[in-house]
Amino acid sequence: MTPAQVEKNKNRYNNEILKNHLLLDKHQLAEFFGVSLKTISRWTKDGILPAPGRGFRQEKLWRSRDIKAIIDRMGAPV
Repeated sequence: MTPAQVEKNKNRYNNEILKNHLLLDKHQLAEFFGVSLKTISRWTKDGILPAPGRGFRQEKLWRSRDIKAIIDRMGAPV
């Protein structure tokens, strides 16, 4: 994730996705960042996104607070 991508998405920071969900799946993350599912997988593999946990059906899930923390580190306004 580049600073340009964070800047592009800074208005989405308070998006309903992050406000209303404690856990996010890869589809929600892709929608939030405006990227493909492949990009979410690559960012996870490259360590840009934290390793996901596993849900009830073994789906990959990320904590919204971890995503907020990444955005904060990248310099997006709160």
